[in-house]
Amino acid sequence: KTYFKQGTKPKPSNTYFKIPCTPGEDENGRFYLFKIEPYKLLPICNVPHRRHENLKTKSSFGFQRAIKKAKVDKIVKFLKGKFGGPFPNNIVLAYNHPSYPIKDPDKTPEGLKKEEIPSVPDDQLLNLCVEPKHGMWNVIDGQHRLFSYLDKRLEKEAKNHQIIVLAYENISIEDQVEMFVDVNEKQ
Repeated sequence: KTYFKQGTKPKPSNTYFKIPCTPGEDENGRFYLFKIEPYKLLPICNVPHRRHENLKTKSSFGFQRAIKKAKVDKIVKFLKGKFGGPFPNNIVLAYNHPSYPIKDPDKTPEGLKKEEIPSVPDDQLLNLCVEPKHGMWNVIDGQHRLFSYLDKRLEKEAKNHQIIVLAYENISIEDQVEMFVDVNEKQ
């Protein structure tokens, strides 16, 4: 049984917000590592769900399974009343481009800006300025952990907890699928 009804979408803010982050790069591309309150992240995340009818034709870009109520309920029970950052592992996101293939993978995507922090080398720490748009980030790993914060029982925790996020900038949809498989089946 899935947990969330069609159309459950928190509304994003219409102003940029800054996230202090550590930038980096690996074989998957450029990324940012940061902590953020779930209520800020939820309105701008998307879960690319796979649909059975599209698996045969491969016409869907979705790769995640549906969110399960039983799993969310276990996480809600675990999180309720916890202080601070409740998960020792990170959520993995990828910027959701308006179209694929990505036209200029070396360019910072629209809606993101990098801002230097005075007297700190920008390869160690910078501000990632995010113009919030619904669905701008695809969740590759951690959909149940993140979306558990939509549960009304976690309203306070969604504003007080900080979750660790690894957010990639320019990853093709095929590489997002491969990363999902690596995280969920090979680790």
